[in-house]
Amino acid sequence: MFTRIAVCLSLALLAQASLAAVPSPPEASAAETAHAEQEAKAAYQRHLASMREAVLPVYLKLRESSAPRDWMLASQLWPLDENDPLSSHAARAELLRNAVAAAPDDVIVQWVGMTARTSGGSGCSAPAQLPANMDNVLRLEGDNGIAWLPVLRQAYQDKDALGVDSALSRMAAATRFDDHANEHAQLLVTLYEQNPQMVASRSDGETVGGLDANVSMAMMMAHSTAPSLYLLETVCDRAQKPAVEPRRFSICADIGRQLSAHGKSFGLREQGRSLLRKLGEVDPNADESRREMAYLAWAMGRSPDQTQLNAIVRDEWLRTGDEVQAARAVVRALGLPLTPPAMWQMPAEFAEAFDAAESDQTLEDTDDDETNEDDGPATESEPD
Repeated sequence: MFTRIAVCLSLALLAQASLAAVPSPPEASAAETAHAEQEAKAAYQRHLASMREAVLPVYLKLRESSAPRDWMLASQLWPLDENDPLSSHAARAELLRNAVAAAPDDVIVQWVGMTARTSGGSGCSAPAQLPANMDNVLRLEGDNGIAWLPVLRQAYQDKDALGVDSALSRMAAATRFDDHANEHAQLLVTLYEQNPQMVASRSDGETVGGLDANVSMAMMMAHSTAPSLYLLETVCDRAQKPAVEPRRFSICADIGRQLSAHGKSFGLREQGRSLLRKLGEVDPNADESRREMAYLAWAMGRSPDQTQLNAIVRDEWLRTGDEVQAARAVVRALGLPLTPPAMWQMPAEFAEAFDAAESDQTLEDTDDDETNEDDGPATESEPD
């Protein structure tokens, strides 16, 4: 998700959590309920102020740094006072543009500059704009299929069917699929370890999947660098685009196979399998990839020492930036085979949970900005 969307969702979830904490029994009067809601909103504002107080000194320090990576990190920090000229949306957008201009060969700076879209206005309804540094990202990352998503999006918005097919062909020819969320998260882990008040002010020690708070928060925030792949399913929807040449769907299937086999995270691999399902493609390799991912997740849950498991995941993930490799390191440490034995079958209760998690991953990747466009080339009578 892009930073703008992630921030809006974070605000909504935080507000919901604050309101949910306030009991509202059926017998409560309207006045009592209104009072409770006001108290919850006040508590939320106090919590938000506490987070701003923790983040602001770090933002100012990074802002004054001479390193473009620090400017990039500063531009993505949240929450900050939008009314302060130094930390306003416009100020952070300028900071990111300066970082992109000063570090043309730094992949992670260029990637965040491409995906964050901070210059397109503020607020959840701000219009998404095409990245100004797209050409430079493609110079650095032309072999990365995910890097071609903005090109696909531009062709889609322009109703350029040939452009859509060309972008899809570029993606299918890619040798890797990396959304760089892990690299961004690695930078954030270091930042949080150096400034523990940033995580303490917002997480109260909560973790994701048992990982320590720094890693949990970094992984959550770094998804701002992970562009949505939902547009792929839109342009590759055979049922909705009967007039499109069959060759497009063959290309789409190639992309799905590549993603499911070479995606740098569990999420990317599942999105590849989701695309294949959308196309009605049966791919034994994709099925085997899913089986391997399920096996790794199952095997990790068999560790008798979750603290040790978390340490292995953290160290390997920080070293490689690859979720799948981190999972394999845990399985290796447990003395289990790296690939599922021929007779291994997912336990029924685990299979149900795994299927639900995969479904959630696919649904969470939906980007409303990409589904509201009117699909179809301007010069053709049929949708692209």
